[in-house]
Amino acid sequence: MTGDATETASATDVHRALECVTEQRASVADRIDAFESFAACVRDLPAGPSATTAGPVAQATPTVMTSRAAGAGPATPDPCAVVRRTFLETIVPHTTIEIDGEESVVRALAAEFSRDIAVALTTNSTWTAELKTAVVEAATTRRFEAERLQAALETEAERLETLVDDLDSIVAWLRSTAAESLHQCGFDELRAKHDRLEEFCDRLGTVLEERQERLQDPVRDAGDVPYRTLVESVYASFDSRYPVLATLTRLYRICRECQRTVRDHLVRRA
Repeated sequence: MTGDATETASATDVHRALECVTEQRASVADRIDAFESFAACVRDLPAGPSATTAGPVAQATPTVMTSRAAGAGPATPDPCAVVRRTFLETIVPHTTIEIDGEESVVRALAAEFSRDIAVALTTNSTWTAELKTAVVEAATTRRFEAERLQAALETEAERLETLVDDLDSIVAWLRSTAAESLHQCGFDELRAKHDRLEEFCDRLGTVLEERQERLQDPVRDAGDVPYRTLVESVYASFDSRYPVLATLTRLYRICRECQRTVRDHLVRRA
């Protein structure tokens, strides 16, 4: 019906979007496991006296000092150092953070947890009950956030799977009729094609409207952030800011162009 309808219609980014969401779901699942593993290791570390019991000297002990007094035998592992090492082994591999020295470790801890926790773990070798609780709670909060993001990604994947099936059926029909000569079609056949294209346009128009409205909605599973923000983040690597909307719009225009071509033939036959 139109010269390049097949090529244009089949170049849908929705399939790529679904692949992208699938990859991100796997990545987020790894982060969830990483936070849980980290928190489990931290929970197993015995805590020392509380800050109020140990006094101000214990709070100010620098990391360069060990827990061994001079001549008191072999040094015992510094719990804060163990936490830092566990953080580097479990959580950092699932981030985009590059570790190239002590300062980068502080930045990484601050980015994932908080500045206070980062400072405490890198400048205070006293592993108090308060610090342990703060670290575990921070890791648990981050895990919950990752789980909420995972739920939002699962919802997006389900929508895309349904959409892919719908778009594939439309593209398949366009491809099957692309090489046909409308001059050889009878009036009834032309009218059937016109009606089928109208049905496609109605379906695409409805999905387009729903998708645009959804961009304004908050994502309950991701802390009420706008759906638009989630979409922009998930599809940041795509040429189009909103690849699904772009594909729907492109396919809608193709169907309308094909329908106008069929309508022209119908008018000439009337």
